[in-house]
Amino acid sequence: MEQEIRQIPQVIDRILNFYTQHPNTSPDQDSPSHKFPPLTRKGGRWGVADVTGKKFVMVRDRSSEYAESSAQTETGEVSANSNNTCGARGWATSTQTKQRATQSRDASRSEAGEALIQAANLITSADYVHIAACGTSLHAGMTLALLLEKHCKIRCKHYIASEFETSALLHENELLIVLTQSGETTDTLNALKHAKSHGLKSISICNADLSTIARTATINLPILAGVEKSVASTKAYCAQVLVGALLANQVHENLFTTPLFLASDMSKLALQSAKMGLQSAKIGTFARDFGHAKKVFFLGSGVDFFTALEAALKVKETNLMHAEGFATREFRHGPAALVDENTLLLRFENGELKFENLTIQDLKNTTPNSIQNSPNLALDTPNSTLQDPILTHKSPNLDFVTSIIPAQILALKLAKLKNLDPDNPRNLTKTVL
Repeated sequence: MEQEIRQIPQVIDRILNFYTQHPNTSPDQDSPSHKFPPLTRKGGRWGVADVTGKKFVMVRDRSSEYAESSAQTETGEVSANSNNTCGARGWATSTQTKQRATQSRDASRSEAGEALIQAANLITSADYVHIAACGTSLHAGMTLALLLEKHCKIRCKHYIASEFETSALLHENELLIVLTQSGETTDTLNALKHAKSHGLKSISICNADLSTIARTATINLPILAGVEKSVASTKAYCAQVLVGALLANQVHENLFTTPLFLASDMSKLALQSAKMGLQSAKIGTFARDFGHAKKVFFLGSGVDFFTALEAALKVKETNLMHAEGFATREFRHGPAALVDENTLLLRFENGELKFENLTIQDLKNTTPNSIQNSPNLALDTPNSTLQDPILTHKSPNLDFVTSIIPAQILALKLAKLKNLDPDNPRNLTKTVL
């Protein structure tokens, strides 16, 4: 879990480099520090050509992990130990490597961009959008549902995947979006098959592009998070939220001719997530101070509420303790009765986790104006109308993509204090492909 949290900035960079023309680091930069060259599909698998001048090819296997190895080309084996060549029909020189890498980057971006556009077209042409997922993926799906409904004015509803078949009312010309890390989640796959049996088209946001769900959906959008062995999902969650945001961004552009998010904000995401990782020592001190807590409650409003739900799930999984997420002002309508001297009460506000233990008096002192919805939601003024949302459009920020990271670190630190294994929680398993 700790290693995967550290990989989040690299995952963000990889996604933006794959789906957009505004990567965090220039793909033309001839530097060994550019660790994630663009992807291209060959032989049914995603792979990349090396752009650092080394004499090998980096290949992504079925489990989405990058490995330096002898690469199997379409014509035969390529030696990774050759001093001057990469095989008779491989990449013979570093110059040729860079040229092919440029071509691969353009091709992969074109293919990924086309998939994003096609997915957005499915959404804009549908009468209604259903979103189904389980666990952590469900919280990412909730965020996507809010982006589509609040910002893009698309009628949308999210479901727990296991309840989809008995809860969803399906009609023609509707669409299902499913989110999954492994692509083999049974409940999510059943929801997808149920929708398909009713004639619905579908979009999957998935980490395994050769999985059953990715192959069953009409369109698959890979999240490129790489292998995540820890049962408690961290980097895959951030990747799902980001790909969902990019999808909503394209939908908004289709409908209103302008993107939802600023390219400059996208370019800052990887650095922003890396800075959050630097808070580890501070969060560790906080965890020691409140390690005695028997219950942890996270509060949030708007999109921060979904982050609060995910934060609680991380603490629940890794610490085997009572943890819940609540809407900030709704917490006073019943759940506040659970607060005692052994309760840690934390709040997400404006895309940031506040590391201060709240009291009931703090909550009583709040008003609708003192706890604002996250700025990610503040697109409309009181006088705006559904017919003309573009007149009042203000680009929201993307804090919700990375705001979970401090809570993930807190869950990790608390688990270590209790000598628990955060990667293998009790009674839980995970499909890793």
